[in-house]
Amino acid sequence: MKRNGQKIITVLIFMFIVSIIGFNLYSKYYKFAIVEIDAGNVYSEEYLGKIYFFYDEEYYDFNGLARFDSLQLRGRIPVGTRIGTVASESFNFSEDSTEELTPNIDAETQRLRLLGNNSIIKTPLINKQNMKKKIGKLFDNDYKNNSELYSKTAGYFYDSLDGYEEIFDLNLLNSFELSDFKLPSQVKENIKVLKNSFKIVNNNIYYAIIQLSDPKSIPEKGDKVSIKVDEESVITGEILDLTKSDKDMLIKAVFNSGYDLIENTRILESSVILDKKMSYQLPSSSVFEKDGIQMVMKVNRSGYVESVPVEVIKDDGNKTYVSAGIDGQIKVNEESVNTLRAYDEVIIRPNRVKIGDAVR
Repeated sequence: MKRNGQKIITVLIFMFIVSIIGFNLYSKYYKFAIVEIDAGNVYSEEYLGKIYFFYDEEYYDFNGLARFDSLQLRGRIPVGTRIGTVASESFNFSEDSTEELTPNIDAETQRLRLLGNNSIIKTPLINKQNMKKKIGKLFDNDYKNNSELYSKTAGYFYDSLDGYEEIFDLNLLNSFELSDFKLPSQVKENIKVLKNSFKIVNNNIYYAIIQLSDPKSIPEKGDKVSIKVDEESVITGEILDLTKSDKDMLIKAVFNSGYDLIENTRILESSVILDKKMSYQLPSSSVFEKDGIQMVMKVNRSGYVESVPVEVIKDDGNKTYVSAGIDGQIKVNEESVNTLRAYDEVIIRPNRVKIGDAVR
């Protein structure tokens, strides 16, 4: 009997120890299971978009006015670079000239055909009188036959025009409407050009209007936007403005680098990356909703459970991305409230705990 009593006591003690261990294991690895979030990453979403580029370009069309013989330069040139010669036997480029210009039918036919080949519905024509004045300024209105021509600005030099110069004019950037044009993506090998002309493009700054269909992310002014030129090349700019319709979103952006990657491309269909604010990745099971607000349970510095609101960026099945906010705060019902911070400990199964539970 005595031995049996000792066995029972031993079994009870063993069961007590096992239960304590089991409870601790349950608490640590199930009930109070936590995940420590990292320092955060910039979350981004990628969409297929259509991009229309606008350049700061100075262009000259000599058709119907004179003959321009280019030196066929390539790439960026500085101010004062000799770029070719202009020959005319009997033409006065002076701004004071009142001579009526007779359109060169062959030149205009070529230009119209160029615009048609590049699939532009609108067919604006360069105002020859205005172009005459522009060319006159190249010579300071002191033209001589077979005059040498030097660049007035620095930038990328091209000895032809593509017909888009007037359409993608910087002055029209704010009033540009996609409905006015039939603008397919460009295949560089098939682009037609207008000779007897040239332009110099400022490669230090250029703009783009980006058309996205039904994007899930809505960026803000000042956010970054990136365009994949190809699999290895990306250009990144800043959003200046955006408009949203039922189906599309138009983003106006400015770029200060990467011109050599697109080099005079007008229309591009490619991947567009919208950069969100810093974000944290959490198990989807850790996020729950209370009174219409997304929440998580976290362990505070004192070791107790407390609830924290979060802004969900994307629910990707088993993973959920939440915003890191600005200085650790997000907007909830128009009020700034504290949210998660880097290295916070988040409860994986919030339905198993309650506010105030002691984790350690």
